[in-house]
Amino acid sequence: MNLSSIALVLAATAAAACGLPTAASGAEVQIVREYREVPGAGVFTTCADGSTVTWVSLSYRDYTTWFRDGVAVRERRHLSFDGTLTRGSESLGYTGVWNRDQDLVTGEIRITGGQFRVDLPSGGTLVGAGVRADGNEFKGSGDRFLMDLCTALGA
Repeated sequence: MNLSSIALVLAATAAAACGLPTAASGAEVQIVREYREVPGAGVFTTCADGSTVTWVSLSYRDYTTWFRDGVAVRERRHLSFDGTLTRGSESLGYTGVWNRDQDLVTGEIRITGGQFRVDLPSGGTLVGAGVRADGNEFKGSGDRFLMDLCTALGA
């Protein structure tokens, strides 16, 4: 088996594992991997008293994109991130991770593995999970998590 035959077998195996047509069906499958570091900032939540919790972070993103005959058909992002949550003069560090899979043909997006951790000065940890309704961004979810976060950041 020569190098090009091995590459064809690997491409076909990867395509089959992703539910894509294999090279044997006439479609050429290519997998491209990319790494990015992306800074971000914004409003995380609004507390009961009307004050806001803001965030700044750096996310570390591993992208894998599957192409069929030169057209992107699927993308997977694995993100880990860390940053700071601030309310007034109080700040806490946080970390998190999530995965985003998108079928670029149908537009379907699936978010998995989302976790958001805030380590408290007292030694405890707040843990939240979830995504925005549009499926595009991670956000702490659940009233209890957000209320506890506002309390932890004081007034």
